Amino acid sequence: MSLFSIIGTVRLLFWILCGFWALRLLEPEVELQRSKALPVVNTIALLAGPAVLLFLLLRRFLRRPFRLLAERLRLEDGIPMVFSRDGSEIPNAALETAAARAVRRFFKQALERAVALRAADLLSEPLPGGGAALRIRVEGSLRTLRKLSPAEAGELLRLIEFLTGNDPELNPHAESTVEFRGRRGGAALRIGTLKVAGGTRICLHLLRPERSLETAADLGLDAEQTAALRGFFALRGGMIVIAGEGGSGRSLALERLLDLADLADRSAILVSRATPVGLRPEVMRIGGGDGGEAATGDAALTALQQSPDLLAVDEVSDRRLLAALLKAAGENRLTVAVIRSRSLVETLSRLLALGASGADLAASLRLVVQLHPLRGLCRCAKPALPTPEESAFLNAAGLPENRLRDAAGCPECASSGYRGRTAAFELYTPGKAMCEALRAPQPPSPAAIRAVLERELGPVSAYTAGCRTAALGLTSLAEAATLRQPPTQEFRG
Repeated sequence: MSLFSIIGTVRLLFWILCGFWALRLLEPEVELQRSKALPVVNTIALLAGPAVLLFLLLRRFLRRPFRLLAERLRLEDGIPMVFSRDGSEIPNAALETAAARAVRRFFKQALERAVALRAADLLSEPLPGGGAALRIRVEGSLRTLRKLSPAEAGELLRLIEFLTGNDPELNPHAESTVEFRGRRGGAALRIGTLKVAGGTRICLHLLRPERSLETAADLGLDAEQTAALRGFFALRGGMIVIAGEGGSGRSLALERLLDLADLADRSAILVSRATPVGLRPEVMRIGGGDGGEAATGDAALTALQQSPDLLAVDEVSDRRLLAALLKAAGENRLTVAVIRSRSLVETLSRLLALGASGADLAASLRLVVQLHPLRGLCRCAKPALPTPEESAFLNAAGLPENRLRDAAGCPECASSGYRGRTAAFELYTPGKAMCEALRAPQPPSPAAIRAVLERELGPVSAYTAGCRTAALGLTSLAEAATLRQPPTQEFRG
């Protein structure tokens, strides 16, 4: 056999193998297999095997890159991100008309970075000379991402107006919730605007950057606390107060704690200026309006006229509203009030400063849920061994040690060991001594309230709450130890 015959035979075998391989690659094409043109296509694949095979291989391996390239070209700003408001997705075509390409691009980049760093807030703050500074808050510290020109600051404000559906010029104190999903994950943004000297301050608070908060247990409550709260939310009268400082998650805690209420035969209304995140469908929501505290009070008073069995108000800072809630609490209605404070002492003092009668508080106040914000551990955390003193304290409090973790440090958390936020829940039911102090002719001072609380709860109640959070593995004992000291400034009323 000559050399030319061998080469010709190899070519023929290669041609036939390419044809059969091409037929194998065509098998997953369901539409083609059902088509009447299948015999013709198979014949072409056998006769032009190498060419058909090359086409199919290029189509298979280059389909995804070409699709990504087409998607990148189709997105004017080049960053795929989906925004939704009130459960409805905002069309990308409409978003492209809301602001200039450069503004949309750096805004999306900032959101992706905030999710990656588990940031708490993204801020746009006006600068004295014009323009604004785009800043990000990570682990309690602010860093500047970039400075915006006056034109860019105006474009960003128009973009926020489009996303929230609120005009900051007409409603300078409005809040809205917008959800987004990007390449690095997603979060729910609680967006607030505030008219200040020199422009408008924009605060985007990331509600779920580090983990989902879909149930009460996701908040960081242990089984004992959850059972106790379920019992309080089953009451047919009285008042529950949820308190915490700004950024501690009071509004989100309220929404998740409402999940514990048994509403089989009861009606419930939530009054809130901010759009809730995942509110259960049994709870009817009334927006607090765009007129600030007065509008929230009017909406709550209107809701009381509907005779709900449970009324929750986020947030209470109005005298007449607090008086109405206390009155309703004494009429076999369960009321839930959210207020701003840093400690149990400040919470009770603020209630008295808002004009609440000590006797009414003693008769109606059933529970105070005090939130203490703490840094959450990064996933690089390592198992922790408590010191003998810490172990003795945990044993005395009945807290387990098997889930304790400590900060380690990795590039994702900038070697700090902490990412995101969590909270310690301090639950307080007024005892006999506190009720007697509240019923006294003169309202008790903050110092007197602190003395009674220390007699009823002990001097380290907040620290115990922090240890409960550490026992769940959400924070470290070192972070919980920051709750040993009371706030530096006493509430003055």
